[in-house]
Amino acid sequence: MTPAEIVLAAFTVFKHCRSCPTSRRSSVSYAIAMAPRLSTWIIRLAGSAATTAYAFVNVWDIWLAAVNAVYTLCCLAFILLTAWKRARHRDLEWTSSAPGPSLAPL
Repeated sequence: MTPAEIVLAAFTVFKHCRSCPTSRRSSVSYAIAMAPRLSTWIIRLAGSAATTAYAFVNVWDIWLAAVNAVYTLCCLAFILLTAWKRARHRDLEWTSSAPGPSLAPL
């Protein structure tokens, strides 16, 4: 396969994955429905990166590639920020639920 065919295949697969519904758990609760799903954003990141590569390799459209490269960076920033905030929240939750020092006299 040529690089152009590989990029076209990746573009096709990831663009199809982006259109698949990924919010099945949204009916469980409001908090789950409002929480960003990292799997969805990772699929968006991959699709946007594939579009950027497709624009460079197959179409030779610098503006399409530039716009999708910016969108790819924004998706990456969103994923990293969300993961960082979730880890921070988990740490705060863990420290607040940890047992404190015993107040019983010795």
